[in-house]
Amino acid sequence: TKVLTLVAELCDLCLLLENIYSQLDEESSESSNHSAAINSERPWPRPKVFICYSNRDCSKHTSVIQSFAYFLQDFCGCEVVLDLWEHLEMCREGQMSWLSRQLDEANLIITVCSKGLRYHVEKKSRRGKTPVGRRGNGGISPIGESHGDLFVVAVAMIAEKLRLAKQSKDGGDQELRRLMAVYFDYSTENDIPTVLNLAPR
Repeated sequence: TKVLTLVAELCDLCLLLENIYSQLDEESSESSNHSAAINSERPWPRPKVFICYSNRDCSKHTSVIQSFAYFLQDFCGCEVVLDLWEHLEMCREGQMSWLSRQLDEANLIITVCSKGLRYHVEKKSRRGKTPVGRRGNGGISPIGESHGDLFVVAVAMIAEKLRLAKQSKDGGDQELRRLMAVYFDYSTENDIPTVLNLAPR
């Protein structure tokens, strides 16, 4: 029944989107040209959203992440940063530098929690290994060199930002609002790693 409900909701969403597209098609070209001219003169500020997720759950989870990213980009007007779309930039800049820059620049950091994310993040904690190592070359650890474990490093860095925000004298409310933990309906609140307990949900 849950699957049928989800399918029904998706059908309703498709009908809604179809109506939106037909209304957009009915706009006159004069009106479209006018709004395009306004937008080019004063572009709408697009919030930058970084999505952190586990790429070790399954291919369906990765598909959901991509759909979520497209939704944020196409319907919410966000500038979405997703590792799947940034291979060239990551190779050019180096994974750790790229990740640090994205976490600093993003207006909103969304960590999509799942069983795989919690398992791999907490497995590293149980072993007592720090994701960001103390080796040379800017502190890149073996994990930093593996694209598959980049999300473990990202979660550790996000957790540190949460800790610092909580300890800041002004309460760090603005920083806390920037760091969000979410999960889809096939996951539960228990899939949020302990290190992200301070994050808004």
